[in-house]
Amino acid sequence: MKRIALLTIILAIFTASNLLAQQFEVTPSKMMFQIEPGNSGTAYITVINKSNTKRSYIIETSDWTVDQSGKIEYVDIFPKRTCQEWMNITPAFFDLGPNETEKIAINMNVPDTALATKWAMLFVREAIEQTSAMAADKELKTGITISPSIAVYVFQTPQSNNAINATVQNLSKYEAAEDTTQKVQAMVTNSCDRILECKVFLEIVDLQTAEEISVEAVEALVLPGVTKPFIITLPDGLAAGSYDITALLDYGNDAELVATQMLLEIE
Repeated sequence: MKRIALLTIILAIFTASNLLAQQFEVTPSKMMFQIEPGNSGTAYITVINKSNTKRSYIIETSDWTVDQSGKIEYVDIFPKRTCQEWMNITPAFFDLGPNETEKIAINMNVPDTALATKWAMLFVREAIEQTSAMAADKELKTGITISPSIAVYVFQTPQSNNAINATVQNLSKYEAAEDTTQKVQAMVTNSCDRILECKVFLEIVDLQTAEEISVEAVEALVLPGVTKPFIITLPDGLAAGSYDITALLDYGNDAELVATQMLLEIE
């Protein structure tokens, strides 16, 4: 399996989903394996050529982690959490005519001692042959051609690894340059070894009128050991005054929700 070079450049140039959708589609965008140590399993992604010409595609892999602000960082290898070397991809290179579809098998072989959650990234991209004109362009490195790419997240957690725990803290007013929308931010920490699908929603009490206001949940995956900011927009038209705001975290634990509170003054 080839590892990707210049991942950051590729993604920076081709993050426009509309552009990619015009050329090809990949589903699903996320693969969740739950294989016990010493076993293997297979899941599939589907690639559709949406263009009007024959195209070639290649599947590549990479590792990734998350920085302190919650943003993804792509790395060649992330030893503590990688499952990159456990995957076999069939086929890893293929051609598709207009509107043709290819089903790609991702086989995950989990070692006997692999009890922890691991992850990696698949990239499906067009394999564009470098022409002589392109090779002569000094702006391009030999053998490297930037082409559209779509990412697929891959997660592996043994099904028996089922203890979960998370906290929500530090609810505060969120301010960003040139953004006049009222927002708050809560920090969610995943303190277990499973990937958690977290939902944070607000309950607001207007202390002038005792009116209760609910705000739709913000949802995101939080990786093991990661603290992720959840930024939530407050309802339009809140009158000046004092508000008691509670952020409630639902992380999949049927027994409890966890919460944090703040007093917000709106002028």
